[in-house]
Amino acid sequence: CALPILFETAAARLHGAESEVRGLRKMTERMILTQKEMEDVVLKRCWLARYWGLAAQLGICADIAMSKYEHWSSLAPLPFEVVISAGQKAKEESWETGDDDSDSKSRLVQDLNDLTGEGNIESMLSVEMGLKELASLKVEESIGCAFSQQRRPNSSRSISDFKSPQDGKYTEAFELSREESEDVLFKEVFGSCIWLQLLS
Repeated sequence: CALPILFETAAARLHGAESEVRGLRKMTERMILTQKEMEDVVLKRCWLARYWGLAAQLGICADIAMSKYEHWSSLAPLPFEVVISAGQKAKEESWETGDDDSDSKSRLVQDLNDLTGEGNIESMLSVEMGLKELASLKVEESIGCAFSQQRRPNSSRSISDFKSPQDGKYTEAFELSREESEDVLFKEVFGSCIWLQLLS
């Protein structure tokens, strides 16, 4: 009678071990990011590197801005150039072919993935935490205010000084600075890249 009991025990242990292996395999698969997730991580690292860099330049959150910038820029060097390049490639390659499964699109994803250095779930969680921290400290809003204050001396005259929006002086006085124009461009291209990810 002991033999069947031992057999059942061994079978139960084997079944349990197989279940654990399947569970570990699923966990491992989930820890490895998909191509789309890795591309998302790269773009968001660029966002973090850019805005902590601007914060450091403008004296916003001065006690932590430089260390944050050094951390994120080590993971995403030249964030402005990377995002603009990614947006340009997406525009040229995806729209020209009109083929969502084109080889060119795969090359774009690979170009971005080459910058990740890693593709695990931890990197994605780290980026999301970084974005929440950036938002909670209102870094982007503070940067926008700083840009506005820098532009204000050029816009100090009363609105009554300008006869109409067509007045050249009106246009000049309220023209965006170079930094503001770059920021608008960065945000537009970043948004386009995220949108293309959702479509793919």
